[in-house]
Amino acid sequence: MLEPYGLPGETPAAPAALPESDWSGPPGAAVPPAAGPSDAPRPAKKTGLVVLSVLVVLFFATAGVFGVLYSNEVGENDRLVGRLADKEKALSDSGEQLKDTRDELSRAKDSVEIAENARRRAEDDGAAMVKCRDAARALREAVFANDDPKGEKAFVDVFAHC
Repeated sequence: MLEPYGLPGETPAAPAALPESDWSGPPGAAVPPAAGPSDAPRPAKKTGLVVLSVLVVLFFATAGVFGVLYSNEVGENDRLVGRLADKEKALSDSGEQLKDTRDELSRAKDSVEIAENARRRAEDDGAAMVKCRDAARALREAVFANDDPKGEKAFVDVFAHC
């Protein structure tokens, strides 16, 4: 077992008895040394307490720094989540607009096709009407000219084309 202020197995020597003297000097005068420096008790070392205090302060400072960094990152994350939600909303709106535009384009193509078919029918009807008109004119001219063979032919044309 370790003994205080010494090596294991050594027992400290008993302090020497001070000689009794009747020193009665004036106040503030030097007092004769009672014992040598080796006989004085050592002051208690507080290095462990100091190191522990420094470590506690460092741990609290580190925890504070990490707390500030964490709160900054949480704020940045919230800001980025908000921006992402806005971008997703804009993208969704753009997708809906694209779908609406495609539907409109499809309806416009259908309308163009319907109009083109109507134009072709009108042209075809117009060509048929020209034949009918020409046959009617030929019939009218044959009637005024009093030409029976030409009138009969014109009547058959009117009947065929009109």
